Amino acid sequence: MENFQENNDTNPEFRYKVGSIMEQGVVTTSENMDEASQRNLMNGKRIIVVGGGSYRLRNIWQDAAKYGIEVILVEADSQHIAKDHVPRFIHYDFSDHKIDDMHAVEIVSLIHDHGIKADGCLSFSDECVALAALINEKLGTKGPSFKAMMIANSKTRTQNVLRMRGADISHWPRTDMYSTKAVYLTTEMDCDKLPDRFPAILKLDNGTGSAGACVVENRVELKRKFCQITGSLRNDSDLLGIGLTQGNSMMTMEFYGGTEHTVDVIIYDSKLIAAFITDSGMTRRPFFIGEYVLLI
Repeated sequence: MENFQENNDTNPEFRYKVGSIMEQGVVTTSENMDEASQRNLMNGKRIIVVGGGSYRLRNIWQDAAKYGIEVILVEADSQHIAKDHVPRFIHYDFSDHKIDDMHAVEIVSLIHDHGIKADGCLSFSDECVALAALINEKLGTKGPSFKAMMIANSKTRTQNVLRMRGADISHWPRTDMYSTKAVYLTTEMDCDKLPDRFPAILKLDNGTGSAGACVVENRVELKRKFCQITGSLRNDSDLLGIGLTQGNSMMTMEFYGGTEHTVDVIIYDSKLIAAFITDSGMTRRPFFIGEYVLLI
């Protein structure tokens, strides 16, 4: 504890934040203590990151360094822009995600060959989250299981799980009141499984963002749009970063109008640690792009 206090007393950044509380009226003592505690916990950790992602993730490497985190970046592109911004860079081609289990074995072997003892593995790219989960399982480090990631990656499974949850915990909200049945679509004939409730929303089951999302007014239009979208968006090469490594199956459900909200949760050791709700306002059709982002 004494070393912890001494390090913070000699840290100009820490002293500046404490000294500026009264002036700025934004940073509180509690927030400073929380950040200092987080830095102390994460300092010296070695984290494997699978996939460097796009240019917009460039600040992650700087932030990791500030927290004293040693990033081991495993990337399929040998000349990725993050190569010179991380302490360790391992080139490995994992682009064929149909064999992620084999990739996980190879990556763990490379990590051991480099004499690295990692504290965990994660990914900031949708197409790599399943691979990161497999690596965690093989390393024995904490993280979501492969099964959990596959469920979370499927909009159909997630929606139907919420639909089945009633008042099992009295003071928690009933998610079944705010969800409706989702139908998983792999063929045009699957469109007949949707109850006669239109308009309906059609979207990629595994895709990210609003790529491929559209509202259909009847079953004929549902089938036509399904064939059109699955024919044009077959894999990640058709739209970079769309997250179709697990296939281009789709889902459909009754359409609800209104504002769009995103719910992010932090779960550790099967316990809910925190939840964040983001209001994106009314979405612009036909592409369902949010008009703003406001953390509630």
